[in-house]
Amino acid sequence: MIFTSSCWRRLAGALALLATAGACTSKTSDPAPEVPLATTTWTVDGTATGTNDVRADATANGALSLVATARLSPTTSASIEHTVDLLLPGRVGTFALPAAARARYYTFDGATSRGQQYAATSGSVTISSYVAGPALGASHVVGTFAFATQAMPGSTGTPTIASGSFDVTF
Repeated sequence: MIFTSSCWRRLAGALALLATAGACTSKTSDPAPEVPLATTTWTVDGTATGTNDVRADATANGALSLVATARLSPTTSASIEHTVDLLLPGRVGTFALPAAARARYYTFDGATSRGQQYAATSGSVTISSYVAGPALGASHVVGTFAFATQAMPGSTGTPTIASGSFDVTF
């Protein structure tokens, strides 16, 4: 390929433009804060639980899987984890538990390495908004949940999960 002087001038102009674009950025301004892709909250027997990790996915049969975990003292091996695990129809609506959707609640105590597992016996999940996107990061689901539980084998107690909400992009 032969470069003419006009090609070199265009290339030099483009390089100069790129160089000035980087020089124009302000080093004193703070970057815009990241918008969280997921927020999930709930209470356990009236005690609020924050969320550190949320995973959501659409399953092959069109259902939605949402797993939210809150860790108390997440930087130590003695952390206590609270997890809500929901398997929901992939559409807007209110779904009775456990008939039309599945809800589970788990706890894990890192200090004792003991966990407790509970299944929903009654309650509901409402999906108020659901947009299924074609690619990762393009789907969005918003809703609420509340349910009573029963202990699964090897666990004790019957915690009540209330005031649950989720707003997740996945």
